[in-house]
Amino acid sequence: MSYQRLIDVEYIYFYRTMETHKKFILTKKLFLIIFLIPTYIFSQEFGFKISDNMSSPESLYLMDDNRVYKISSTIDEIYVFRTNEQAKIYMNNIYLEMLPPINYQIGNVKIYLYELNSVTYYMIDSNLGSQGNIKSINDIVFTYANNNSWNNRSDVTGKLTKIGNTPITYHTASGYTEKGRYRGKIKSVGDKNFAYEGWTGYGEKIGIVGKLIKIGNVKIQYYETDYDKGFQGKIKSIGAVKFNYFLENAINKKANIVGKFKNQTGKDSRIVIYPFQ
Repeated sequence: MSYQRLIDVEYIYFYRTMETHKKFILTKKLFLIIFLIPTYIFSQEFGFKISDNMSSPESLYLMDDNRVYKISSTIDEIYVFRTNEQAKIYMNNIYLEMLPPINYQIGNVKIYLYELNSVTYYMIDSNLGSQGNIKSINDIVFTYANNNSWNNRSDVTGKLTKIGNTPITYHTASGYTEKGRYRGKIKSVGDKNFAYEGWTGYGEKIGIVGKLIKIGNVKIQYYETDYDKGFQGKIKSIGAVKFNYFLENAINKKANIVGKFKNQTGKDSRIVIYPFQ
């Protein structure tokens, strides 16, 4: 082999080695990006679907291991995914196509699962609020609020008080909770507490009495002042995400857009706001 040919062979070998090395580095970087991005995206604790008139969260989504709960004033639906990661992905977008294919009714609550292997019921010797209700589906055990005068007055008899190992409580105290229109609404799910706007004359006037104002450490605020004409009582912020509306001025009044939703600003890694328009 000639000296020039040897140099050419060594050059080709060196070039291919460097190309392989660069591909390895690129693959490694891509892997890190794919690995780290979900960690950021899936860090949300809560998901909020806003009502069309922007007056309050229409539905709240809360993740519990491989389960996601859809909540209004009580638990409406339970989605049981195969893994925590599937639950996180659903929390990020709530696509209906991602829901488990089997659904089953538990009183007023609908549960979605990938498989239905066994169902047990509370029998005649159980508490009055549980008799005839489903006791377990697969390995998930359910408990219910007992039938007594206090729960009956609060309209929580027969509502779920535990899903698996996750306790659920409700606001049942009389007086201020009733006047504040949150009697019977969820007080906590696991370690996440729910707080609602109590009664005041001004709150009554602008329509925010009984609305959700805090879940966990996430605060929900509403526009309250007389300067907020056209959007008093509408959502002002959820966590660090702010909602803005068209102000009252001559141009906006002529266009009939005073108080209509304008934009959403800010970010909060604890929450995801689902599209509402």
